[in-house]
Amino acid sequence: VIVGFEDIALAERRIASLIVPVVGTRMPLWKNLAHVAIVSLWRTETGSALIHHLDIKNDQRTLFKVETFCFEPGGSMNITVSAFEATKEGKRLPVRAGFIMIKTTSESQLQQMLEESIEDNTCILDGSIFKAENLVVDMTAASAIPTGVAKSSSKAVNRQRIVQAGGEGLYSLVFARCLEPSPDGVKGDFTAERPDADVKVDFVLHAAFVNPGPNYLN
Repeated sequence: VIVGFEDIALAERRIASLIVPVVGTRMPLWKNLAHVAIVSLWRTETGSALIHHLDIKNDQRTLFKVETFCFEPGGSMNITVSAFEATKEGKRLPVRAGFIMIKTTSESQLQQMLEESIEDNTCILDGSIFKAENLVVDMTAASAIPTGVAKSSSKAVNRQRIVQAGGEGLYSLVFARCLEPSPDGVKGDFTAERPDADVKVDFVLHAAFVNPGPNYLN
């Protein structure tokens, strides 16, 4: 559902940006769309923003981009994740997972970083690509809730930041569920024999990206 767009063509482009980027899976695209997305954009005389709300269910992707936003100095990023749960065969499973706001020079650079992470079986949450501007929402502890405990008992995790002068630019919010090393040591091995191959993830994501000026577009 898109709210606040002035023309249908722009809304269609926003929808396409939500559903096209699928990285780190061999599943058909339609099977990866097991979620509901609500995106609201508004403009006022004092500023503009993008509000992103995702309710993800049974998602098996290990790495994917959620949204991209171009921040100006004084812009703010505010990310809240709740009801996070990872399961395998109906049982909860602790996983290394989270979200990262990555600053890059272009979307093509981000895509290359994600592809290299998959090929080398590295975890983008571990810090090797970190810049001071990057923001991490680590959900590893939230995934460790024992089976039998209500998912609603998982505490929401919030991270926020104001973009300082010199830190402005293109940022992308990325979800990552880091895989254990493959049993045979082959890089990028996503076969069914992997112990974490069938893990499914649920979460509710609320992200607000706001610029102080009249331009939010990249």
